[in-house]
Amino acid sequence: MEKLMDKETQNKVREILEELTEPVQIFLFKNDGEYSEIVEQLLGELKELDDRIKVDTYHSDSEEINNYDIERDLFPAMVILDSEGNDYGIRYYGIFGI
Repeated sequence: MEKLMDKETQNKVREILEELTEPVQIFLFKNDGEYSEIVEQLLGELKELDDRIKVDTYHSDSEEINNYDIERDLFPAMVILDSEGNDYGIRYYGIFGI
């Protein structure tokens, strides 16, 4: 599968990620839609750029979704946690602008 981020974009993202002081955990809740697949691929590319980015993927019907306050009709949905797994309510819905 072709990468979504070209080399120039990968290098820019690496520069930005250098500013991270702690690891970040991203939980992706996806459905069977095309946007979910694109976001899953992009998050996979992101975690390849920096090992402090951790991504766990769950389907929208997973029991794990019950642990987080997520809009059930907006997928893909991402929950961003700090390095200790603390949830500060940071959510991102939909697809990134590419």
